[in-house]
Amino acid sequence: HPALCEPRCLFVLAHGAGGKSDSPGMQRMMRILQRIGHVVQFDFPNNMLDKHTPLHRSAIEKATDTFPGLPVYFAGRSMGCRGAVHVANDLQGVPSPSGLVFFGYPLMALPHPPVDHATQLQKRLPALQALTQPALFISGTKDPFLGLDWFRKDVLPTLNAVRKDVTVVEGVGHDLGDRLAAARLEACDQAMHDAVSAFVDATLPSAPALTRRGNRADPDAFANHGAPSPTSSPDKSERGGGSAA
Repeated sequence: HPALCEPRCLFVLAHGAGGKSDSPGMQRMMRILQRIGHVVQFDFPNNMLDKHTPLHRSAIEKATDTFPGLPVYFAGRSMGCRGAVHVANDLQGVPSPSGLVFFGYPLMALPHPPVDHATQLQKRLPALQALTQPALFISGTKDPFLGLDWFRKDVLPTLNAVRKDVTVVEGVGHDLGDRLAAARLEACDQAMHDAVSAFVDATLPSAPALTRRGNRADPDAFANHGAPSPTSSPDKSERGGGSAA
């Protein structure tokens, strides 16, 4: 999908377990990213994540061959986020990404953790902690697969990524607002676009020194004020450094 503007980068976008690249939700993510750079999508044959890495790596190789010379970002939705992390941790000749963009990172397999919480973390957290490239987490306040308060307090400080941005979209769940009415959907998309655009600006090879930050965006802002994008403000709880325990 060629960029709708002068491309700043290349995104390789991996789908989640709930819909392949041609699903409405993934087409929506593609359109958001297409306003920033070229987007390449591909399909997994099944939802068995442990078998996806070679295919995911091959898709990235083909994408960088098709659009040479652009900084590459690994992007994913839900399960595709975890797949992107596995590739970034084991590149095997694939170009290292300038950053990773996560739409709804599913750190927990079940929506209501007390069930086998420790076992799930033991399985899913080490790969995320091993990641060193910059990472942007975009999550809804109602997403039960992450748990933002717990994630920011107990998980974010243990991550080794050189930059850890968190953008919180108010009032939406794991679907990131796929079913919102038109005005709120537009605002939600603008909030996510703005977060990714700022992240790309900050992590391109020529960007200034990397830091960590967090933003909070309200999808009602567009509908309420008619502004071209929702307002966002720094969240102090997401500032500061941290290293793996």
